[in-house]
Amino acid sequence: MRSLDGALSKYAVDCSGFAENVRKAGGEPDLVGTKKGEAAAESKFGKGKTNGVRQLAATAVEVDVYHIQVGNEVYLNNYSHVGTVTSVTYDKNGIPTSITVEASNTSSGPTTNTATLDCQGYWGKGIDGFGKWDTKPDKP
Repeated sequence: MRSLDGALSKYAVDCSGFAENVRKAGGEPDLVGTKKGEAAAESKFGKGKTNGVRQLAATAVEVDVYHIQVGNEVYLNNYSHVGTVTSVTYDKNGIPTSITVEASNTSSGPTTNTATLDCQGYWGKGIDGFGKWDTKPDKP
């Protein structure tokens, strides 16, 4: 994952706007609000369920919890919130136990939160999934 420097802003943006900025900083196209993004979300989630977070999730490759990496997106609270994974903590068996996420909202701007993967703390209604958004190969 390339640095988030190009995505960070002193201005408050919503979570999907922040994730779009991360994708653009990584040299990837911004599909939110495009016909392709909306069609992908409608295909995956159903008609009328095409918010920005769902468009991001629908245009990413799903990643299971055992293979999450720094730079992946995490979708939360029934696909109403999204953030970028900035660190992963593992147990002695190499199983992910917690993640740190950089996200944003319009009232406070960028925020960093860490919580366990059993959905305690920051996650509210829970983690819906993880997505790999960049076209660059992940590390094995």
